[in-house]
Amino acid sequence: VTDPEALGDQLDEVVRRFEAGGEQPDILRGGAASATKLAKWRKRFPAPESVHFGHNRDLNAMAIGRFGFVVLKGQRKNFAPFAFYFVKDGEGMRLDWEASEGFSEILPQEVPKLRDREPRMMRVMINGSNFYTDIFPEERYQCYTLQHLDPAEYVWAYAERDGETDFKLRLRVLQRSPWGNQRRAVVTVRRGPEGSRPNQVEVLDLLHGDWIIPSASGPDTDQSPDNSTK
Repeated sequence: VTDPEALGDQLDEVVRRFEAGGEQPDILRGGAASATKLAKWRKRFPAPESVHFGHNRDLNAMAIGRFGFVVLKGQRKNFAPFAFYFVKDGEGMRLDWEASEGFSEILPQEVPKLRDREPRMMRVMINGSNFYTDIFPEERYQCYTLQHLDPAEYVWAYAERDGETDFKLRLRVLQRSPWGNQRRAVVTVRRGPEGSRPNQVEVLDLLHGDWIIPSASGPDTDQSPDNSTK
């Protein structure tokens, strides 16, 4: 980033437009289809408190493998933190609202309402835990917690101990993260089997090591975010 202040001003303008009415295809990664998806998301996840522009603003250039993106961090007017993800599109930057707001097919508070065991995608923060039950015994499973933006809402999550998914989750928990103690990831989960608690899920896979999903047509990527640089 050759001129962080100019770029920051450009991103602020995109955020202002997004907050004024987010369904604007020209500012969104994914265009019109993304705008339609956002309108449906708003029925499940109301717009957060507005941004406090210029307050504790932090601009970071980041990468997953060779996929680059920019994150604008700061505070909302209720002092809650925000992180807006942007990708370059031509001469401008487009907002990835799905990564910014943590779009998920199921949220932690919605898990107890599930009536099937179909796989669903979640954007989460992962932490290790040690809550085991008869359905998920410690000798067979490794326990984690998964939360979204609200730390009060979380689910207990389990992966077959020492399996491939458990290895990915452990690696993510142990990795140095540009988010501090927030180990962000995109995972697939399903509700626990018969006899499990309503807030227990199985983790089927860890798909990405941050909330942004690299371009499907881009170069090879790994799952670990590189160190951030201002």
